[in-house]
Amino acid sequence: MGSDNKILLALNSEDDFTEFTVFLEKKGYQFTRAGSGAKAIGLALDDPPSLIIVDCQLPLIEGSHLFRILRNNPHTSGVPFLFISNRPLDIKGFNVGVDVFVTRPFLWEELHEQIKHSLSCSVSARKMGDKEIQGKLSRVPLVDILQMLHMSRNEGELNLTNGDLHGVVYVRDGEIYNAACGRVQKEKALFRLLSWKDGIFEFRPLRLNVERKIESGTDHLLMEAMRQLDEMEDSIDRFPDIDLRIGAEVDTNALPTGLKPVMYEVMKLVEYYPRVGDVIDHCSFTDFEVYNTIANLLERGILRELTTEADESIKGSTAVTPVQAIKIKEKVISNWSEMMLSSYGKVMILSSSPNLVKTFAHTLKFLPDFSLNSKSPIVTDSAESTFVVGEIGSIRLYGNMEVTLFSAPMAGRMGPFLTSFSTNVLGLIILWDRADAEALSRLNTGKDVILSRRRVPVVHIYLGAGEPEKTVLEKYGRALQIKKEENSYDLSSTDNKEVFEIFQTLLTDISGERFVTSRVDRL
Repeated sequence: MGSDNKILLALNSEDDFTEFTVFLEKKGYQFTRAGSGAKAIGLALDDPPSLIIVDCQLPLIEGSHLFRILRNNPHTSGVPFLFISNRPLDIKGFNVGVDVFVTRPFLWEELHEQIKHSLSCSVSARKMGDKEIQGKLSRVPLVDILQMLHMSRNEGELNLTNGDLHGVVYVRDGEIYNAACGRVQKEKALFRLLSWKDGIFEFRPLRLNVERKIESGTDHLLMEAMRQLDEMEDSIDRFPDIDLRIGAEVDTNALPTGLKPVMYEVMKLVEYYPRVGDVIDHCSFTDFEVYNTIANLLERGILRELTTEADESIKGSTAVTPVQAIKIKEKVISNWSEMMLSSYGKVMILSSSPNLVKTFAHTLKFLPDFSLNSKSPIVTDSAESTFVVGEIGSIRLYGNMEVTLFSAPMAGRMGPFLTSFSTNVLGLIILWDRADAEALSRLNTGKDVILSRRRVPVVHIYLGAGEPEKTVLEKYGRALQIKKEENSYDLSSTDNKEVFEIFQTLLTDISGERFVTSRVDRL
């Protein structure tokens, strides 16, 4: 704890330190030294002083900047400042009667009177608890906070709140390891958070146990973020409205080589998300890069504005109720001790041909709370001849529970991989069209492999064309060994409402007592 006459000296030159040291020791004051603004912030937060004497020309973080950060922190907000400068300056937030401003040259005895006055006005600084830094973004921009944490080599998490929006930045040894804003992460989330002009921040020092997902150094990262935000502000008039619906004027599977990666990803996502705002949210690139790409493609006629309206029949709906979502999460926790994440479950997808997964993904784009994985093979791989293996997307449920849709390989040579992919399976979807007997046999084998590990609900979906539903089920039901409790659907003509009902039924079954209750006993 600082005593009543403890002073923090934040000066720019060794000559100044020497003169102040002689003067303050002669007057009987205790003091500590800081040769930069970053060092001064660390010392002030660690043990709040009774007075800060600061040179306005400090290196790294200048005096007025240092003042703004500490004055807006509740732990140092009552500490008076004595500014030293070669010329008069206007310092925002300067408190006349408490803070003091002196210009060189000055008389030491007059300076002493100013110091005594400031100390008499000092409000006892509160000892920090577990909230090392907190305040308002309107007073201390996020970029300033991150620079300060970088200079001080802090470790912990910086939580941010702006109305209903929440974000977090993870910092270790002053470097930004990752950022999250909603379901968005990495640089995209960080740049989005840096655009916030209002909100509350709170830094909590703690030992991090998170994977580093942002590799760029903090200095370069913040410079690039500021550049993009400036360009975003300058270009806002040419960027499309987030609710504009767009479509491709060219075959996205025939795009030429040599284009920027963001262009390929945007063109693929437009197939699934016609709304500009959805493309921006689901694309892995930063908001500015996506906005700029969409604007350029619209101007060149590669994208066009759509006039048809989105299906509003299921807008605002949720696939399951909060109670059902909680039951799913409880079931996951209780049944999979080997799972790394207790808020994660998987619905496997098996298909009779490669194109069916891509076709099926198109039907999911209006499903509430569904998010297409921008790195999914159906987005990044245009090949039509290979089976899609990997995460297609996920459905976010109440309580931060996610159900991932995972396209698995067919049985046969890939059988061992199918077993490993199904460790945390909650349900199974089987897609088929006019498949031959061999393909149907592989689907059955794949279903048997998955059901041999755990009893889960199964949904069969026909995505062929030209046959009525009754004929389809009669023709393929026996070949696929469809049981009474296994639901079957004909989606040869896509109906958004029916897709919603399929997943509503599947997730309701998962939350029920009949399924995913125990491992299947092996004979």
